[in-house]
Amino acid sequence: FLNPVALVFVGSVAAFPIVLFNMLTPMRTERARLAQGYVNMMYGPLILSQIGTLAVVWSSTFWETPKLYFLTLGLMLNVPVMLIWCGCLLCASRYGRYDMMHVEQQRAARARQALKLTPDSEKDADLVDLTEDLQRHAEYLYSV
Repeated sequence: FLNPVALVFVGSVAAFPIVLFNMLTPMRTERARLAQGYVNMMYGPLILSQIGTLAVVWSSTFWETPKLYFLTLGLMLNVPVMLIWCGCLLCASRYGRYDMMHVEQQRAARARQALKLTPDSEKDADLVDLTEDLQRHAEYLYSV
């Protein structure tokens, strides 16, 4: 999961190009489309933050720059930004659960294909043992 502070800073600077190029990139697999939707869901609302940041930077003078830096640091500890962070963590958690579900389905489908079984012949839990990977989330997702 991405650090929420980094997410807000990156979103305040580059949300529009990230969302634009993400929407222009075609994805072939269901898992890649899920990741694409996650990126759009996270950075889409941050386009407003980018517009606000550009407006503030454009209207500030050179002498106001130090005050702008301190204001930004103070804003990161403000309640609305904390709520944005909590929303981002909820979205990331939702994405993680759906991604794990897709990994389990892919592994079960590959096991059925390797054993030449029909989808209704056995339960997926008996085909693939995923209990050891539940403790190591990164290995579970990136071993597909």
